Amino acid sequence: MTAPWDDELAALRTIYLRESGGRIDELDRVLDRLERDGSDARALQDLRRGFHGFAGSGTTYGMPAVTALGLEGERRCSAVGSGPVVATDVKGWREGVAALRREIAAAAQGGGAAPEETGSDVERPLPSVLVIQEEGADREALVRALGQESFTVRAAAGLDPAAGMRGGRLPDAVVVDAAGDQAAAFALVERLRAQPAGDRPVVFVVGGHGGVLDRVEAIHCGADGHFAKPIDVLVLVRRLRFLLDRETAEPPRILSVEDDPQQAAFLRTVLASAGYELRVVDDPARLESELAAFRPDLVLMDVL
Repeated sequence: MTAPWDDELAALRTIYLRESGGRIDELDRVLDRLERDGSDARALQDLRRGFHGFAGSGTTYGMPAVTALGLEGERRCSAVGSGPVVATDVKGWREGVAALRREIAAAAQGGGAAPEETGSDVERPLPSVLVIQEEGADREALVRALGQESFTVRAAAGLDPAAGMRGGRLPDAVVVDAAGDQAAAFALVERLRAQPAGDRPVVFVVGGHGGVLDRVEAIHCGADGHFAKPIDVLVLVRRLRFLLDRETAEPPRILSVEDDPQQAAFLRTVLASAGYELRVVDDPARLESELAAFRPDLVLMDVL
């Protein structure tokens, strides 16, 4: 069974192949202009832009040969520089345009490769939880209960936040047992929050009597909550899921500066399927105002 965006990508590829014929015809017309006037700088710029479009879009739709031909045509344009175009230049470009036409025709007849899978069907990793508590029956019970609730759980005996890092990344959540040494547990939370990206994990402190002062101290040191023993695991899990969902509720924002409608449509389909919010700017003059209004996490720009 195909995902909805697979159908959308297939439809975009069909449109791309259909419209590529007109873009190739335009390259031929530009070459006609250069044959008439080899010093036509505007025509040379238009030719380079046309090849650049194929260089950036061929692989997108599973046609690396189209990308290679576009890059070669663009390279020839750069090699000419500001000098006049001569007959051998035009001949080389025409051969490249003819090869582009053959590749597009073959793909339209079903001979081209399909676009690569976007990887959106890969399962997202389970949220990771680090339990910092001395070994014992209580720790085993908590680790087992969290595992049954679809968390990836690790345990550490020492009050060292680095113990929960794997590959330089902190876990999604940390549960710190403060029953033995409450001051040390609170200090651990403060050290964890001081680390790079230390503000991201959900942190719970457990232990003590769960009175007002215990809760206030836990929040004051940077924890997201305090749970008295014996822990009500269902309540802890419910609160944990709420905080993790809140953290990921807003999708990452990406701003793309792209004047090619086909490329913009492709980006929108692929990124939306992966959970991103995309805004496309087709006029570079609007970039500054869009940056201020949209506040993206990432900017994609095609520099010609």
